[in-house]
Amino acid sequence: MTFHGELAGGKDMNIHWIQEQLDQAGALRNFTKWDYELLQTENLQHLMQRVFQVAAPQPTGTVYIMLPREVLMERRNGIPAISAARHSIL
Repeated sequence: MTFHGELAGGKDMNIHWIQEQLDQAGALRNFTKWDYELLQTENLQHLMQRVFQVAAPQPTGTVYIMLPREVLMERRNGIPAISAARHSIL
């Protein structure tokens, strides 16, 4: 995503460009129920909720989440919990 030091984890070596996989999930898309690339951590709690919503129903299956280096390097002080009542059937 970045390459001039704008964010921690940006591409700062030639090998990062050589090893870049433009469609990383494409290699396993036929074997998963869902794939997604998280570009910002602001909606991480919603993403994780969605992951379980997709993976858990029968037939259960895998999901694949891609996290760029910049996202992995961000500091987090916790993830706010979402109320389970938000998705209750009642």
